[in-house]
Amino acid sequence: NECQLSMKYHNNKFSRPQYACQKLVSLTKDLIEPSRPADIRQQTLIFYTKLIQGQYRDLSMMRTHFFRLIQTHDSPSDLSLYLQMLKALTENGRDIQNFEEEIGIFMLKWMDQIIEANLTAPYLDLVVNIIKSNSAFVDREIIVGIVQRVCNEVCIQFVNDKETFLQCLFVIETVICYTVFPNEILAPCIIVLCRAVNSEVYVETSYKIMKNLLGTQLGYASLLTMTSMLNDSRYYVDPHVLRGAVFHINMNLWGGNNTSLQNGMKYSSTVLSSYLKVLQSGFVIVTYEVILSMQTLMNKCGQNLSETSWDIVCLLYT
Repeated sequence: NECQLSMKYHNNKFSRPQYACQKLVSLTKDLIEPSRPADIRQQTLIFYTKLIQGQYRDLSMMRTHFFRLIQTHDSPSDLSLYLQMLKALTENGRDIQNFEEEIGIFMLKWMDQIIEANLTAPYLDLVVNIIKSNSAFVDREIIVGIVQRVCNEVCIQFVNDKETFLQCLFVIETVICYTVFPNEILAPCIIVLCRAVNSEVYVETSYKIMKNLLGTQLGYASLLTMTSMLNDSRYYVDPHVLRGAVFHINMNLWGGNNTSLQNGMKYSSTVLSSYLKVLQSGFVIVTYEVILSMQTLMNKCGQNLSETSWDIVCLLYT
């Protein structure tokens, strides 16, 4: 049967692997046409995946052919199997040989179908591995496009889906660690990280990623982005973003064991001014977070505050 055939080609090597793969695909390619019954199509796709796994090291130019099949598929109900085939073809994102220039734009264009099919978490896992292992081949505009959609759409839609939302955070972390971080996605990423700390499930991961971000060449720009959000009344509709910004500033300037920004005290007057401004939002959870941050500042660094900073402290407590 089909399962036994798949396992045969998964477990055994061909004497002429490329020719054999070409022949097998040529004999079965009509079986994945949309007009074929779903069970026939899906068994054939499972067979292709096993074939890829079993003959992986000898596929040669057949890699391009299999990638073309994935690119041009037209059966939404089979999408999960095409995703599994792509994972097999790339060793879960680590190997994109023969289609290096194409996979980035394909992954970006594929996102709508992936979200509709509820395959977002495994798709983002694949994206993370592609960027980790092949960042040199993923163009800046592709990185920007994927991250903007993750931040502006996926994170909002899947905020209560732990697996998917954590994968969104891992995408942000991977872009920070493995690419030259594009300036245009800084604000969307920071907003996501600020929202995330309001959930106990995501707070540790979000704090870790923000700590990494503030330790990069964009650390000061990230701090200014958060203080600008606190100063901007347009953000006064979302208490979770404001509270998260105060949390991250506090923890990374003077609240944690090791601050991410060197000489965090020199930013104190800028930060305290933004605290004073954000109290006008009127949100209790924001006010409470400001009070906690102030207590930490006084306990750890009060004796080192400048006169200007003390003036702002007095205004905050009046």
